[in-house]
Amino acid sequence: MKSQEKLREEIFSLMEIDWVALHQIVGRFFNSHRREPTRSEFLKALNFINDLLNEYEIICREGPNMVEVKGNGKEITDWILKMYNEIGYQKINFRIWFDRKRD
Repeated sequence: MKSQEKLREEIFSLMEIDWVALHQIVGRFFNSHRREPTRSEFLKALNFINDLLNEYEIICREGPNMVEVKGNGKEITDWILKMYNEIGYQKINFRIWFDRKRD
């Protein structure tokens, strides 16, 4: 697996172009030959997302109306985990989006 710093650089590079879907982040934590990550892989990705939300000016939105999700990193990742547990990865992978806060 790539280093956290390398992963951050890749995600920030994608954010320069457009919003980044949850799947684009989580996908870096599992073998892309499968449809979805294991629970362990998903939790590793959530820890990475938590760090991004807490350390950088990252905003989270829920589509299709792109409503901003308020809260700190733990609150947001807990919310994502709750949805994962209730409706599964395939229903949330392109429902949650991230971007850098812009002026």
